[in-house]
Amino acid sequence: METKPCRPEPCGPEDRVHCTGKVSSLIFDRFGDFKGFVLETDEGHRRFESRERDVEILIERAWKERLRVTVIVERDHPQHPASILILQPPVTFD
Repeated sequence: METKPCRPEPCGPEDRVHCTGKVSSLIFDRFGDFKGFVLETDEGHRRFESRERDVEILIERAWKERLRVTVIVERDHPQHPASILILQPPVTFD
């Protein structure tokens, strides 16, 4: 799976970049523990690492509900989320 760099954060420090897309995969290690996730963006797939339980819960919800998210990372640590933004869900057609 090819990964692409994130874009510079539009309203923040120059040492941060962001990616916006939808969670396409959840990653677990051989013991079944959460290890990270893959974000599908317009520029390709980006893999992020985290073992935090709260991140797992948030990302699993975004994955299940197909919510758009923005992941902000430090340029020096491009695979470790510094912030995760859940964007407005799409309009439903009832």
